[in-house]
Amino acid sequence: MADLPESNEWTTGIYQLETSDPVLGGPEGIDNLQAKQLANRTLWLKDKTESLGVSLAGKAGKATTLGGYGISDAFTKPEVTLAIQQAIASLVASSPAALDTLKELADALGNDPNFATTMTNALAGKANKAATLAGYGITDAFTKPETTTAIQQAIASLVASSPAALDTLKELADALGNDPNFATTMTNALAGKANKAATLGGYGITDAYTATQTNSLLSAKLSRESILSVGFQNDDVRLPYMLRESDLGMYFLEPKIGYTTVQQGGGIDQLPNKIKIGYSLQGVRITVDTTDAGIIWTSGNYDPTKKADADSVLQATESKRGTARIAPIADVNAGVDDAAFVTSKKLRWGFSASLAINGYIALPSWLGGLVIQWGRSDLAGSQFGNVAFPVAFPNNGFIALAVDAVVAGTPSTLSAVGVTVPTTAGFSLVSASASAAGIQMWAAIGN
Repeated sequence: MADLPESNEWTTGIYQLETSDPVLGGPEGIDNLQAKQLANRTLWLKDKTESLGVSLAGKAGKATTLGGYGISDAFTKPEVTLAIQQAIASLVASSPAALDTLKELADALGNDPNFATTMTNALAGKANKAATLAGYGITDAFTKPETTTAIQQAIASLVASSPAALDTLKELADALGNDPNFATTMTNALAGKANKAATLGGYGITDAYTATQTNSLLSAKLSRESILSVGFQNDDVRLPYMLRESDLGMYFLEPKIGYTTVQQGGGIDQLPNKIKIGYSLQGVRITVDTTDAGIIWTSGNYDPTKKADADSVLQATESKRGTARIAPIADVNAGVDDAAFVTSKKLRWGFSASLAINGYIALPSWLGGLVIQWGRSDLAGSQFGNVAFPVAFPNNGFIALAVDAVVAGTPSTLSAVGVTVPTTAGFSLVSASASAAGIQMWAAIGN
């Protein structure tokens, strides 16, 4: 913070702050003008007094305040500050932050010193607010009803008597396939078409039989083969038949060939290869086209030792890989069967643990399901105390032990501590002292 500059001159009059003055500090700011004028006067008086050589002997001691000199017609610094703040507060009042200075107000008025006259003149050239064209005297525009009527008349004239499915441009465009060159497209398409005819020859077709030619060929073949017709009895595809010419007898195909036919290929992911199935000295054999697919195993000739991967299907041993069943948990617990596999789930069957200050370890069922628990307790000045196991024994609590503990070099005052026979849920601590205190460490075993 800097001091105001002072001039050795007698300032005529002290400036009065006006409500229209802006809030402006600094050496030339209007808010510091009064203090600066007073400082100039004080410096001038000081120099005049010293130049006259007036002896100050017997005078009052030098003062540092206006009151010290008995001056009552001037403001002190706090009074000046307060007066400035009150004047500014009165000027600003409750004006919004964006309009609390003369500069901001001038900007808002467009820096127009005649803003009221400017606005009055501008409003004089405006029409009174109205809700209709007529209210503004406008005659060269349609009203809403007039516009609606004109649009409806134009649409009606455009649609005329068009069918409902073709009375919009969108429907017409869809009908033309959205083809902007529809006429050319149809002309080119028709150019590649033959003229309508009633015969194969009329269309210039030479690679097909006429009806006459087809009937002639069929008549000759049926007469030669002695078959009048073929079909399905009652339209059932499972009953194909031929009608013989000589006796008009209906002969079904499957009974004649002596077995039920099987469709060759055509199934899901099936190839069109020819499959031949027949009996050989080794058993029923399959041939695909000309490739031998091998023997079909049946219950009468199945021999795992002759499989290509026989080693992987025989019983596994310690020296030979193969297959083996998965042992049930009863066999795992019994520990007798050496020809079955044990899964990782059954190896962990029943195992769990909580490795904490008060914790436990539960062994798998095939190790007897033994559970070992441990923890710490505090009788806290009592002769008796109950201990709950971190987890209840599923079946039995066998034994529990407890000893005094030394914590931070301080032994307990239990003298001696005993335990009751454990249950599956916990046990009780008993001290030889009626007001024992200290930590006990305990362990228990069960299953």
